[in-house]
Amino acid sequence: MSNFRFKKFSLIDDNTPMKIGMDSIMLGCWANADNSKSALDIGSGCGLLAFMLAQKYPKLKITAVEVYEEAYLDAVENLSNFPLEKHIQFFNSNILQWDCENKFDLIICNPPYFKGDLKPLELGRSFARFQDFLPLENLIHKSKSLMSEDGLISMIISKDNFIELNKICMSNGLFLSRTTSLKHRFNSKIKRILVEYSLNYLGKIIRNEIVVQDSYGKYSDDYKKLTQDFYLEF
Repeated sequence: MSNFRFKKFSLIDDNTPMKIGMDSIMLGCWANADNSKSALDIGSGCGLLAFMLAQKYPKLKITAVEVYEEAYLDAVENLSNFPLEKHIQFFNSNILQWDCENKFDLIICNPPYFKGDLKPLELGRSFARFQDFLPLENLIHKSKSLMSEDGLISMIISKDNFIELNKICMSNGLFLSRTTSLKHRFNSKIKRILVEYSLNYLGKIIRNEIVVQDSYGKYSDDYKKLTQDFYLEF
């Protein structure tokens, strides 16, 4: 059993098909729940995003839903060992079949980003990576039904899927409110985009960019500032 150590807590992801990675960590650091009392983590895996939110917002009531049983069990074990104040519930369910009367102020998700017939051999990894199991249209439609009146949804999406996602959100009455484009280095192409959509039109869209590493291969000041509450080395 191996632990992924952050400054204030550690997590296991031994049985979780999609291991803890930079995409989810950046999303967890970036998501804004300043005006939220409740949050829903869709496709929670080992619970990373839920625990990051719990560190940032100790009073936040967090619900997390994970379809893959082994990942759900990792999350439950991580919950029992989480040393900080927490108000977290985990559910082992397909989000599209999950019944919940509650509405959430923030929904957070690192959604599947691959399309096509090529699947990893592991079924669980397919769940996590391929849109066949959770198409963006279904994800956004379900998310909207679970959002409170002032609800937000925060995601990290591949650049190739951003235009499609934006069209789907617009057709569902969601407004783009904030984006951060992510580049590995200054001369690299944008590969991922952090996005936030709102049920209400908030006016001007806040846009910025983060370059992860400088030309010498060292982490940039912007990246350090974003992640410094969690990474041990910053």
